[in-house]
Amino acid sequence: MSSSMPITRLALTHAILTHTSPQLTAFDSISRSPSLLPPEIHAEIRTHLVASLARTLLLDLTKSLTAAVLALCNDCRAFNFHVYGERVLDWPRLEADGCRCVEVGRTRRPGPNALKDVSRCYVSITESSPPPWFQAHVRAILPSPYYPDIDPLITDVLLEFGCTFVSPKPSHSSSHLEDVLYITSLSSAPITPLLSLVLGLKTHSSILENSGLHPRHYKCLVPPPARTAPRTGGRVFPNILTGALWVVAVVGLVFSFHRA
Repeated sequence: MSSSMPITRLALTHAILTHTSPQLTAFDSISRSPSLLPPEIHAEIRTHLVASLARTLLLDLTKSLTAAVLALCNDCRAFNFHVYGERVLDWPRLEADGCRCVEVGRTRRPGPNALKDVSRCYVSITESSPPPWFQAHVRAILPSPYYPDIDPLITDVLLEFGCTFVSPKPSHSSSHLEDVLYITSLSSAPITPLLSLVLGLKTHSSILENSGLHPRHYKCLVPPPARTAPRTGGRVFPNILTGALWVVAVVGLVFSFHRA
């Protein structure tokens, strides 16, 4: 066995959230008695439960991302689309509850200078933590208020297996969901296979890689400006009446000309 194991930040986060979830914790405590379930049946049920919780987490993640995109005003959404592209995961800063343009006192207004106005809200924004919308997704699921963030929980769970995790990226660089982290042993001993089995690391990685709900597939297409229909208001019938009177006048003139 190797002394390190690569895994994406998203897969490890969801694995830890699943491992500490009330559903899996309750199942493990109920089936802890050897006389209750044979080991092979327990393992089979647990595998299906982990897979079900993993899919639920991925669906919740998609809802959080969708809500964050919809919370943007049209100008900010257009700015991110035109500057960073249609893939939302490439947008460097996506809040969980609205635009940054509100924080700097900008009035939301459409217009030809929208992109230039919004750009000042996104200058020099770099953070070492994951995106805010992802942090909101995680904090809504964290099992205890004693964990304000996911990293301390990951550390505590991995310590139970004599391991920790490290990132090859510099500490000051921004963090992304697809960043590869490395689970490493705290001793010279290799990582026990029990860690991957209990945490369901392969299950989470497989579900994420093969699902169309993975955030890497989420795209935002900014629709073209709506075409404004001509305003007629209450002038429709007067215009029709005026046109009809002109027709009658012209026909009358032609008829008079022929009689003459």
